[in-house]
Amino acid sequence: MIRSLLMTGRKKRIEYIGEVTQEIYGGGLSVDISSIDILAGDLILVTNAFGYHTSGAHYASGFTTIDTIYGSSSDRNINMTIGYKIADGSETSISYNSAVVDLVIVRVYRNVDTTNPIDVHLKANGGGSSPNPPSVTPNYRNSMIVAVGAIYNSISTASGYFTSPDLEDFTSFSQKDTLYDAAIAQGNHKLLSGTFDPQPFTYVGSISNTCWVAGTIALKCK
Repeated sequence: MIRSLLMTGRKKRIEYIGEVTQEIYGGGLSVDISSIDILAGDLILVTNAFGYHTSGAHYASGFTTIDTIYGSSSDRNINMTIGYKIADGSETSISYNSAVVDLVIVRVYRNVDTTNPIDVHLKANGGGSSPNPPSVTPNYRNSMIVAVGAIYNSISTASGYFTSPDLEDFTSFSQKDTLYDAAIAQGNHKLLSGTFDPQPFTYVGSISNTCWVAGTIALKCK
């Protein structure tokens, strides 16, 4: 009986459900997310990054912005925007209005608090090719930590990617264009309590005139 009561009262942990990555270009384009099993109440997190000669931001239609982060080098800038929405279960695509090439990562999480899903969010930028997501101390137990990062890279023939020593479900890809060269990465870490300090991402590939942006988000469990 005691065991049954303990199990009944146990708080659910946040689950990572799946992701879609896509490179988009041009106004009125959308990202197809129909391959992810999205239920009402899930949190959809979208991150996009692009390199350009000025700072700017591209927003996903219908999403609440968490952070917009800018980084600059002697050559060009890297721009990254992170947003979220609570799903109603009917979502099959995400619309963007972008005039340049964007790298987009869409991830879905379950058992996130639907009233106040974003507990803590922090951002950073710097020079070089190793995005360093900030250390985070959530206010609640059973958090899902999401760390993201991106760089601008002026070598248009490169096709690099990032690695991470301490994140799970890590994904990274890059895009090459004469103006908009960029690479992006994202990963998760389940944290029962305390502080988590994501290690810097390592870029594998040729680099020149690089700059980086990064963000760390603590999702609040239901």
